[in-house]
Amino acid sequence: MPHQQYKDQESRIEAVLDQLLDAASDDREKILEDLAHTDETLAGRARALLNCALDETLGNPSVQSIAPDILHGLANSEEGIRIGERVGPYELTRFIRRGGMGVVYCAQRADGAFEQTVAVKFLPSFLASASRKKLFERERAYLARLEHPNIARIIDAGIAEDQTPYFVMEFIDGEPISQYADKLGLRSTLELFLQLCDAVAYCHRSFIVHGDLKPQNVLVADDRVRLLDFGVGRLITEDDGDDQKDAGLVNGFSRRYAAPEQLHGAAPTIQSDVYSLGIMLHQFISRQSTSPEKLDKPSTPNAQAQDANLPKDLVAIIRRAMAESPADRYESVDALRRDILAWLHDYPVEARDGALAYRGLKFIARNRILIGAMTTVVAALSIGLAAAVWQYRLARLKLLAPEKLRFL
Repeated sequence: MPHQQYKDQESRIEAVLDQLLDAASDDREKILEDLAHTDETLAGRARALLNCALDETLGNPSVQSIAPDILHGLANSEEGIRIGERVGPYELTRFIRRGGMGVVYCAQRADGAFEQTVAVKFLPSFLASASRKKLFERERAYLARLEHPNIARIIDAGIAEDQTPYFVMEFIDGEPISQYADKLGLRSTLELFLQLCDAVAYCHRSFIVHGDLKPQNVLVADDRVRLLDFGVGRLITEDDGDDQKDAGLVNGFSRRYAAPEQLHGAAPTIQSDVYSLGIMLHQFISRQSTSPEKLDKPSTPNAQAQDANLPKDLVAIIRRAMAESPADRYESVDALRRDILAWLHDYPVEARDGALAYRGLKFIARNRILIGAMTTVVAALSIGLAAAVWQYRLARLKLLAPEKLRFL
């Protein structure tokens, strides 16, 4: 087999394996079934590699011929395998997690210049091939420019000695946003979600699409959201250009949070990120009355039953964000954010029908204190006026017909 064809196959199988490892256990069989319809051989290799990864049988000689480079990469991504290694001025000290498109370690500055704790994410080694290195260098430059209070800062990036690309990121000692939101009420959850919207909208304004938004990629520490993991992000351009086409970029993502077009192989877009945010929003607010493992996407009958317990405006917002067609979704994350803010402050939301009665109810809700005070004043004036009229009538009777007073 020609070397380039072999490398292309290795890239495909590694991308599929990363997707399987990052997917929920219930989703993995569906991914493999879909893959088997188009490439049964690739599906079989992916299944064998997945079993190896989950069963930790990497040394089994019966699977060594499936994809030796991938097996080597899996072994190198196991917990603790890199501890003690140096990456630039940083020494890897602790394994954090393995997910789609990479493995993350905690590291300490070890050159004596100053003390610093960072997170180092290693990407799949095939991203450092000659045809992809130029793109990797360009995108890391864009990511390094992201400066936002709700985005984990990219400190450095490069290629390790074993040719594995890596990012050095700000270390966030927090918990996934889904776990953090479980402890909050509805309004506090929405305010937390608005921080995430701010971060994603900033990325889009900086010409970066995230492409893999999910709770595990959003940490919260000290009530502050931090978006991280841009390993599968891509630049937003009018034309991807020859660099990206030649690079053969793999769209890694978590199937549970991916937009329909991503599941069909399309590259992530702004509307893809909007869709992922819609899924997360639905799950966060549904958790107020439903256990997480029972949550469904809004298009399913079970989810529609759950939505019956949610405010109608929020249901409309979720359905708009998660529309099947990208053209029917919010045109931007800022538009999604505006509708959430509108609901929080009792203004009409764009996702709902703007009928006069609906807007009138929103006006009353928004001005209930003022309307209540005015109602009290009007009621008091009415009572006072009625008392004055009664007193006036009594006075006239006393003057004109005092004999009638005995009947009152």
